[in-house]
Amino acid sequence: MTWRPAKKRDDDLPRPLSASLERVAAHLGAPRASTLTLVFSHWIDIVGEAFADHVKPISLAAGVLRVEADHPAWATEARFRGAEIVRRCEAVTGDDAVRRVEVRVGR
Repeated sequence: MTWRPAKKRDDDLPRPLSASLERVAAHLGAPRASTLTLVFSHWIDIVGEAFADHVKPISLAAGVLRVEADHPAWATEARFRGAEIVRRCEAVTGDDAVRRVEVRVGR
């Protein structure tokens, strides 16, 4: 393989940080930054206030939303409500970035 310089792009022009984050997220296989923002910032709207007090989103990657419950009983409830959480996330984000919910109990 012969080395060649990269084609000249507009890399020297300023661009919004959000555009760079979107490009990096896509390269890593992560959902769009706007999707992450919607899921994390609207968590109470997605699951309700009482549930959100005990179960928090931790990460979203490869379609798996990882959440942490503060007690095993809340973890059981989160597993039971997994499909509902997926549907509500889709309603908030407008895409299918969340396809499954994975639950763990925090320390």
